Amino acid sequence: MKFGSSFVTLILVGTLGLLLCTLMAVAQTDVVNPSDVQKEQDNTRVEASTPAIDPVAEAQFEARIAQIQQEAQTRVSELQTALQTASDADVEAIQAQIANVKKDSQVSILEVRQEQYQARGDSEMAAKFQQAAEMMRNPAPRQAPDPAVDQARSEQDRTTQEQTKR
Repeated sequence: MKFGSSFVTLILVGTLGLLLCTLMAVAQTDVVNPSDVQKEQDNTRVEASTPAIDPVAEAQFEARIAQIQQEAQTRVSELQTALQTASDADVEAIQAQIANVKKDSQVSILEVRQEQYQARGDSEMAAKFQQAAEMMRNPAPRQAPDPAVDQARSEQDRTTQEQTKR
């Protein structure tokens, strides 16, 4: 009888241990599922990088941008209409005006975006928009072609290609 009761006790303890291990494994996968951890990290990162802004202020920024775009489109349409009836001497001047209107509207939109990000408290993005606006306002001057520099670059490329073939 002792053998029978100890055998039953052993089976019960083994079954309970197996059940406990199974429950622990299931509970652990629910808590530490890697895809859940990644989603949580992504959500936290997005929330941290986009500060909250008043929806009314956000709508005002978007309305200003839409107004700038509309005014630019209207002015470009007027200039394109004038272009159709312009003399050959005036064509270049009108095309230059069209380019200036487009550039000015893009600069204005970048400046509004800068203000928008400053209002959000994101000084890094505001600085990037300010830099982009400055680059459009004052583009870097183009350099005249330099045959000596081109020749040196060509020689450098050829040397590099020969070295990689070996």
